[in-house]
This record gives sequence, C-alpha cells and structure tokens, in this order.
Amino acid sequence: RTAESTVSYVKTLELKADQHDAWLRLGTAYFALESFPQAVESLNNGLALDPANAPAWKTAGRAYYRLGRKEEAVASLTKATELEPDDKDIWRERGAAQMDLGRYEDACASFEKAVSIDGQLHGAWFAMGQANYHRGLFQKAVDAFAMALDKAPETKEYLYAMALACHAAGGYDKAIRFWGKVIEIDPANNQALYQMALSLHAQGQYSDAIQFYKKAEAGMPKDNAVLLNMGRAYHAQGLFNDAVEMYRKALQINPAEPEVWDDLGLVFSAMYLYGDAIQAYKELTTLAPDWNHAWYHLGHTYYSIRHYENALQSYTKAVELDPVDYLAWGSLGLTQYALGAYDKAAAASARALSLKSDEVWIQSNCALSTLLSGNIEGAKAEYDKVLALSKTRDDLAQQTSVLEGVLAKNPQLAEAGEILTRLKDALKGK
Repeated sequence: RTAESTVSYVKTLELKADQHDAWLRLGTAYFALESFPQAVESLNNGLALDPANAPAWKTAGRAYYRLGRKEEAVASLTKATELEPDDKDIWRERGAAQMDLGRYEDACASFEKAVSIDGQLHGAWFAMGQANYHRGLFQKAVDAFAMALDKAPETKEYLYAMALACHAAGGYDKAIRFWGKVIEIDPANNQALYQMALSLHAQGQYSDAIQFYKKAEAGMPKDNAVLLNMGRAYHAQGLFNDAVEMYRKALQINPAEPEVWDDLGLVFSAMYLYGDAIQAYKELTTLAPDWNHAWYHLGHTYYSIRHYENALQSYTKAVELDPVDYLAWGSLGLTQYALGAYDKAAAASARALSLKSDEVWIQSNCALSTLLSGNIEGAKAEYDKVLALSKTRDDLAQQTSVLEGVLAKNPQLAEAGEILTRLKDALKGK
C-alpha cells in the first residue's frame, strides 16, 4: 500500500507542485520503503512550503541518519526539537547522531533531555552512559548505566558496559561483581572472561586473575594481550619462570610487540638475569627506537651492573626523546655522578627537580654532585632542600652516612663540615 501511495502522491504533485501535505506524505512513504534519498528530497520540498512541520523534520533527520549524513541529521532533528520540545524520541535520536559525530557532551545533553521527559527510557540512560564514558567521565557513566539497569536489569549489553565503566572509575570490586553477572548470563563470553581477569588483576587478586586469563586464553589462543597480562600477573606473584613462559608465548604470536619485550626485560631483571634483560631491551629499542621508556629501561639495566658508559648513552637517548621525563633525568644524573662528571650530574638532577621537586633521591644527588663539583655554598642550599624533603629517620641516616664518607675521602671539602653537622642534628631530632 505504501508503494501505491507514492504513486498517488506523485500524480497529485504533477498536477499541483505546491501541495506541501502531498510532499510530506510522499517523503514519509519513501522513508517507509527505505528509499531514503527520495524521502529526503520530498521532505525538503514539503518543508520549504511548511517549515513548521515537526514530524517532517523528525522524519528528515531519520532519513539523513540512515544515509550516513549525520550533520544534516542533527540539524533536522534540532529543528524538530525546537518545534516539539517534549518529544522524547527526537531528543534520543538527536543524541545518537551526535554520538556518531563524536560530540559526546552534546549527546549527553540530548539524552538528559530525553530521560527528563520519560525516565523509563533505559536505552537513553544507556546511551548517556556511553557518551560519558567516551568523555572520560567514568563515574557519571556508572551512574547512567545504573539507571539503565534499574529499568532493564538483565540486559547483558548494559551489564558489560557497567563493568567496563566501574573498572575505568577504579571501582574494581564493583566491576568484578558485574563481570560475574555477564559471565553468568554468557559463560562462553571470552572478552568478559578476559575483562574479569583484568579487574581481578587490578584488585591485586593475582591467582584468581590467572584462572580467568587461562579461561580467556582457551577461547582466544591467538590473543597475545591475554598472554601479556597473564605474564604480568605471574610476575606480580613472584612466579618469574611462569611469567617468562607467557611472554615467550606472546612473542610467538607477535614477535614485534614492544610491550612484551619490555615486560620480558623487567622479569629478567627481577631474576638478576641482566644479560638476558639487556638483550630484551636491545630488541625493544630496535622495534621502538622512538620510545623513551625502552631506552630508560635499557639504561637502568646497564646501571644495575655498573656499565655506566652504556647507561649514560641510554639515558641520554631517553631524555632526548622525552625531555620532561624526570625519572630519566634523575637517573642520568646518578650515572654522571658515578662517572665523576659532577657538574653534569648536578645539572641533570636540577633539570629533573624542575620537573618534579619532591623526589629526595634526586635532590640528594643534586646536593652531593654540587658539593663534589666544588660549589660548597651551592651545596649548602641544596642540602637545605634535602632536609626539607627527608621525612623519615632512614632518609636522614642515609644522607648523613653518604656525606660523612665523601668528606672523609675529600679533605679539601672540610668547609662542608657544617652541612654534616646540620644533618646529624636533624637526625637526632627524628
């Protein structure tokens, strides 16, 4: 009958083209037939004659949406909301188009309007949660998903989204509960099994996480992210050989995955297998030569075995790639100190402290390097900062012991004895 209607409307318009009702009815009929280009053309002709027709703007917006013309869909639906501000469906559909355009804040506003008209619209609550999730407003996403679940508590899609949002908001215990509900509904959902493992992992429940990683791996044997994170869980438990096994399996799937080489280097370092760690980090720097993290870890490993020249080269590369990495600058300063380049050590430490001023180990190296470079007055000022940052007796005891040893070996620095006295006095007061 709809097809017959289009023929009738076309004939009417052939006789008299200014019949706006006929254009609008024709457009609606084309929409029902999913002939969206013709629907848009007919509706626009009708709206040119009757621009205050809200249903026509609404249908035009829907047709534009189905054609993938999202900007025009938003424009038409916006016009419809101006004419029919209490139509919940228009607001909901406008929000969907805005979501597709990545306008998540605008989409939230549309969905909020829809649920203010009808609070039982669980689909709109869910969509609002998705929009807030994309905005990084994870707690707001949780709140919206909770409203959706209040209306449709067994909807797997809603439960899944809620679990993701809880995890992203740092509510790992809540995420675990919702993953449990998803898995209860769909026990073969490998992604849910994997996400459950990630939430357990984040909660520090490593043994339970490993069991879920294994279940996920059984269903996704070629997913090296599962193996990588299972390796991390083993590492966190101190089960280093199992971690190595997981990382090697991950590398069999994708030998060019930088994160796996990085974690393999970390676990080798934890096992004191520094040669193997260096080989892993060299592979990493080959695969990701512009990743400062890779050079930092290579430098740290060289420093651990007192290969200071190699450490210097690696840390220098790290700070070249990321000039605001305070850890790399601080470590560069330690390496230059070990090499006796005290001026450079003080400068690198000062650069690190300009990025993060509350790190006592960096401040200590800056003070000691300044002293050994012969700048005693500068060292006094730097040790004032050391005293301010040393919160524990152990911090002060370490600084006092190191300085005492340095002064014993360098009698030319006798004038710095007052710094040692100040440290000892502060130590007595702790």
